[in-house]
Amino acid sequence: MQFFLVSGVATLTLTRAILSAYVGEKTSVFQSFSNAWPVLMRFMSVLVLIGLLMVVFYIWLLIPCVGWFSGLGILLTLSAAVLPFTVPIVILERHSATGTISRSWDLVRRRFWWVLGLMGVLTLLSLVLTGPSILLSSLSQSATQLGSLGNQTLTNTIIQSVVGVLASIIILPLNYAVVVLAYFDLRIRTEGIDLFVSANESEGKPISLADIAEMPTVKHGTNLVSGTEIGYFVILTLAAALLYAIFLGVVMLIMAGSMAL
Repeated sequence: MQFFLVSGVATLTLTRAILSAYVGEKTSVFQSFSNAWPVLMRFMSVLVLIGLLMVVFYIWLLIPCVGWFSGLGILLTLSAAVLPFTVPIVILERHSATGTISRSWDLVRRRFWWVLGLMGVLTLLSLVLTGPSILLSSLSQSATQLGSLGNQTLTNTIIQSVVGVLASIIILPLNYAVVVLAYFDLRIRTEGIDLFVSANESEGKPISLADIAEMPTVKHGTNLVSGTEIGYFVILTLAAALLYAIFLGVVMLIMAGSMAL
């Protein structure tokens, strides 16, 4: 529980600072930290609800035919797209926990493939940056098992930790910044908040996050999920299954080649 609280505060603090920087609002780390506390419990409630939804859709995934062809796509959308967008929504908009998740999905569905593609690129970038840490971990474990390089285990562990921390320093702010930019991009394209900002700037009024928080939001669709979006989930599921099959095929070929040698 303590880990989730610390992680939640850090996420909200960093995102709040990025949001302030985006609108040109001067703030400090302490101010961002202070502003994170009032919405912390709501954010934790959102995380709990999303966790429960993940459990529900894992069960849905086990249902023959219907679940098999859509469950994985729903889980990917929920974890990779809906969850990240809840952070700026919790900070800027006044919704309940369920309303925050609904609002996040409403934003994501407006440019579904663009958002999923963006999150996919971020995931690949994270894997590239954390790759050295994972490689060092594997080498350290291999050295320990072989025993021949046991004296290097501590050194490898230290290097792995340092590389992991450095990667996190780059990855986390980058992820939050991209989500914030995507959040504003979606609202600019579909809700016209840029017109509101331009109108205030033309009158010489500085824009603050409080001003944006007062702006009304626009609901994109009336149905929770449309038939087209169910098709998106099916495509995602099939694409994920295909990639997994390709990955297994490559691994098996490598293993077969190693055994042949």
